[in-house]
Formats: sequence, structure tokens, C-alpha cells
Amino acid sequence: MVSCRQNFFKLIPLIFTSISAILLSLSMPRFTGQAGLNLSFLEWFALVPWFLAIRGKRALYSFFLSLWMGILFWGITLFWLRLVTGLGFFLLLPYLGLYFAVFGWGLSQIYGRSRRIGTVPGFQILIPLVWVLLERLRGVLLGGFPWLSLSHGQYLNIPLLQWASLAGEGIISGIIILVNLIIMAIFLSRGKKRIFLAIALFLIILSVHVGGKILLKREADKQETLRVAVIQPNIIEKWDKDSMEENFNILMGLNCESLKERPQFIIWPESSFSSDLEKDRLHLEQLKGFAREHNLYLLVGAIKEVAQGEFYNRAILISPGDEISSYDKVRLVPFGEYVPLGEKFPRWERWVEDIAGYRFSFVPGKEQNILSIDSTPFGVLICFEDIFPGLSRRFKEKGARLLINITDDHWFGRGPAPYQHLAASVLRAVENRLPVVRSANTGISAFIDSSGRIINMVEKEGHAIFVRGVSVQEISF
Repeated sequence: MVSCRQNFFKLIPLIFTSISAILLSLSMPRFTGQAGLNLSFLEWFALVPWFLAIRGKRALYSFFLSLWMGILFWGITLFWLRLVTGLGFFLLLPYLGLYFAVFGWGLSQIYGRSRRIGTVPGFQILIPLVWVLLERLRGVLLGGFPWLSLSHGQYLNIPLLQWASLAGEGIISGIIILVNLIIMAIFLSRGKKRIFLAIALFLIILSVHVGGKILLKREADKQETLRVAVIQPNIIEKWDKDSMEENFNILMGLNCESLKERPQFIIWPESSFSSDLEKDRLHLEQLKGFAREHNLYLLVGAIKEVAQGEFYNRAILISPGDEISSYDKVRLVPFGEYVPLGEKFPRWERWVEDIAGYRFSFVPGKEQNILSIDSTPFGVLICFEDIFPGLSRRFKEKGARLLINITDDHWFGRGPAPYQHLAASVLRAVENRLPVVRSANTGISAFIDSSGRIINMVEKEGHAIFVRGVSVQEISF
């Protein structure tokens, strides 16, 4: 009996850490918001069991306990990735878990310097900054994977989101870490100290909320408008050559449907034209004729062959005056469009391709160039490029007044990925104070204003994924 109790107590840190991973996962998009209950409130205390589990533990023990925390969290939230790249999924889990492990190791070192329970060293205020730094590193190392920062769980919390306009999404992640730390300190404290910490927590939450409301009211007035249509064709077999004509007719039919609301600009999703459109004179002339006849602009997702077996993932803008301009995706999906370090290690690339069963044939674009509708410059973010804050920021620095995300999220099935992807677009809108328009083959096609509000989306009977439709919205900028 004693042995059983001892074994159980040894498992308590592992149980606490697992609880944190599950609570944090439940606070993320899809579990939160559009598709179900809003569980984002869990994020404000989800990390407390983990912090308690590593408190007072040896650094190495805390490292591996935190590694488990990371692997479990990412395993739950990224399970959809196995549908896109099974190899990438299993390689990413331990890598992403390392960021939790490093943070946990550092946290245990800080706790080790505090002998009395409840003592909070002054330099603990730096803990949120460590987390923010690790999120930033995750966004740049090995090509970068800034998917699902802590801030993404709060993508429907409009007042809180406004702080991202001051210092990016990291400030929101830092606030979440700070609140979790204070809640843990309240749990460990007694008497006046507990009361003091509770008051401090209340004041922080109140200040963040009121400050967000003030920032929301200070948003600049919009001077211009543009009537935009997003097309969501819900085409699954788009790479089947025998289906290309049928798919094209579906897209043109949706174009015609959108004309009822007189759009000035129609957006098709990523790779909606699954071949080199600029070499397909018949379909290109049809699109030019449509833009010319209805005096509107068309943005079409396509591919462009640049060498034998090598392609750009391209967005093509067709004007009413027959002019064509384009943007080529500069950040490719690792293990989906390219093999990381493949150029330096050809054997590694061939090994990955043999496992995947196909050749990774996309190459990155050379320049992050701006496209323009008359006098309105805009930036295009293809697929997961909207998860990289730096890309959107550079578009704004170049003069973009609107951000457009074209994507194809049907690979992810009906899991949480389309909602996780939507959350990234919401953060990009707030950070840059620019509206974001999303057109997905299937996924979530939506209009997001510069405050992060989702103001319209393609929906049918309450469903946004695996539905075909059109949405037209007048956006202000």
C-alpha cells in the first residue's frame, strides 16, 4: 500500500503537466469560438499546474517534464498535420516540445533560488519576456514555425487584441504568462500577501481591458472603401487534369454569382488554377474578358513553372485594362512544399521524398512585391505566410493598405487547423491596423477589419468549412 502511494505521488508532476497541456489545447482556436464553446478563458490559468509541477524540481527533471508538456500540447493541437505530412508531424513534435523544455528548465532554475514557498524574486517579472523570446525564436529558427502562439487563443477577445498594435502578438502572450504566474503565487501564498497578489491581479486585468478599449477607440478613421468578393469553391480534386475544365466552370459560376452585389475586386483562393495560367491562353483570355466586361479586378491563385519540374506558388492580378501583375510565395511550407536543408544535403532531401512518395517541386519567390488596384496597394499572403508577422509588417512598410490571404485548407480536414489559421490572420490585422481578406478553397473565407473583428465570412447553415459559396463585403481602409 505504501509503495502504491509513493508511486502515485511520483506521478503527480506528470499528471499536473498533462492537465496543463490539455487545458491549454482546449483554449486554442476551434475549441474556442466559431465552431463551439468559447474556452479561451482556460488559457489564463492553464499553465498553473505545469508551473507547480516543476517548482522545486531538479533542472533536468523539469526539462523532460516540460518536454512532455510541449509534445502533448502540440500533439493535440497539430494532429491534423499528419494529413498533410506525416513525417513533418512526427519530426515537429519533439522539436516544438523543446521550446517548452527550455522554458521549464529556466523556470526551475529561478524557482530553485527561492527557498521559502511563496517567495517571488523580483527578477521573476522577466519570465514572460523569456517566453516571448522563445516564441520569437520558434518563428525564425529552421525556417520558422510561429503557429499558435499563446496570443492566438485570444483571437476573439477584441479589447485584449488591441495591445498587439503596440508591440505585436508577443505582448499578449507575455500578459498570459504573467497572469498564470500571479495565480500560482496566490495559490502558494497566505494572509496579507495573498490579498495583495489578488488585488494586483485584478488591477492588471482591469488595466489590460480598459487600455484595450481605449486603443480600440483611438483607431484612425477610414477614408476609402472597396467592394470585395471572396470565392470559396470547395474543390477537392483540383490537381486532377481531367477535372480542370469542370473546376474552372465552378469558379466562373461563382464569379457570376458575386456580380449580383457589384464587387470591384474578386479574389480566388490559392492554386485555384492548378496549372501555369500564363501559358494557358484560352483560360487567361476568358479571365481577362470577364475583368474587362465587368470593369473589375481578379486575383487568381495559380502556379508558374520557372524551370523543368520547378514551380512558383503564384497569385496573379488581372486588371480591367488587361494588365497582369503577380506575387510569388516567398515562405514555403516545410515538408509540404520543400525539404528544409535539402539544398545543402541532397541525400536528406531524396530520403524525405522517398518517404513522402512525391517530389517537393516548389521554389520560393525572389521578392516580396506589392500589387495594386488603381491607387490602392495591397500585399498578398499565400497559404501560411500570414502566420509570419514580419511578412505582413514589411508589406505595410512598403505601403500596403490591405492584406489578402489566399489559401487552401482542405488538406486539414474538419479539424481545428482552419480556425487556428484564421486566428493568425486576425492578429496580422490588429498588429498592422490593416483589414485582412481571406479566400480559401475550403477553410474559412472571411473579412477581418483592422481591429481584428471578423465581420463577414462564407457560411452555409452555420458551417464555414467544406462549403461552396461567395461573400461580398465593402471594406474600409
